[in-house]
Amino acid sequence: MRHGLMTNWMQEVDDMFRSFSPASAAANWNDKAWFSPAVDVQETEKEYLFHFDLPGMNEKDLNLTVTGKELHVTGERRKDEESENRRKHRTERFFGQFERSFILPDEVDSSKIDAQFKDGVLEIRVPKVEAVQPKSIPIRTH
Repeated sequence: MRHGLMTNWMQEVDDMFRSFSPASAAANWNDKAWFSPAVDVQETEKEYLFHFDLPGMNEKDLNLTVTGKELHVTGERRKDEESENRRKHRTERFFGQFERSFILPDEVDSSKIDAQFKDGVLEIRVPKVEAVQPKSIPIRTH
């Protein structure tokens, strides 16, 4: 009996914390499941790097667009159909849609953005514009 009580209490605590998550707030707001994947943004001399943690997703579930200087990453993580028929004891993974947007600095070349998806990590490389080098201009005489 105590084990059942403890399991119910743990579930109630999990549900309470989950209700405060951004994904749950969005889900309650419009009846769609939303989540926000973890992302790291780093900068090197030559580029900006974005790494999204997206375990359980495929590249076909993702969409990457650039509008002006704004980078948009959207996607959807779906539950497998088998999990719907199982009794759940704990659910910590988020499912549903996500959208992340980032304003890119002026010094990037958005036409050369490269994206690679491997082992559940989406890596986006946003190269910086090559530094402008002084150019000698010959002077003509008439």
